[in-house]
Amino acid sequence: RILNFWRLANRALFLVTMELTAVLLLAQVKDDILNLSDKQLNGCIPHEIGQLHALKELNLSSNELRGSIPPEIDQLASLKTLELHHNKLSGSIPPEICQLSLLKYLDLRDNQLNGSIPPEIGQLTELMGLYLNKNQLSGSIPPEIGQLSSLEGLFLYHNQLRGSI
Repeated sequence: RILNFWRLANRALFLVTMELTAVLLLAQVKDDILNLSDKQLNGCIPHEIGQLHALKELNLSSNELRGSIPPEIDQLASLKTLELHHNKLSGSIPPEICQLSLLKYLDLRDNQLNGSIPPEIGQLTELMGLYLNKNQLSGSIPPEIGQLSSLEGLFLYHNQLRGSI
């Protein structure tokens, strides 16, 4: 199940032939922001998302997106805000997210993510808000979270995590 994917043309992003919804959307990328929240999107986040190199904010929240977060997310090197909350995303948090060195807000809450929090999370030194609550994460809270010196908000509740921070 694939979203036949994103195509950039004249700073406009076309979401073409969504497999499950057969909806054609046109979303303007304005000021390097792509906000497709609450658009009843189905399917998976396409691997081609990594081609949107200039994005500073990506918001795909409050949809019906499934599958895993593609590792190509690490190609969004300018990204400061990533909002994927309130979907049905599954699988583990890809460690590639932790290569987004400018990231200030990472919101993955209220999905079906499982596995452990990657220890590479400590590389996100600019991170101010980390929202991982309401998932199925398990294992120990990585001590590397303590390296997030800019962190103002940390939300881990409603998971199966153990340990201290």
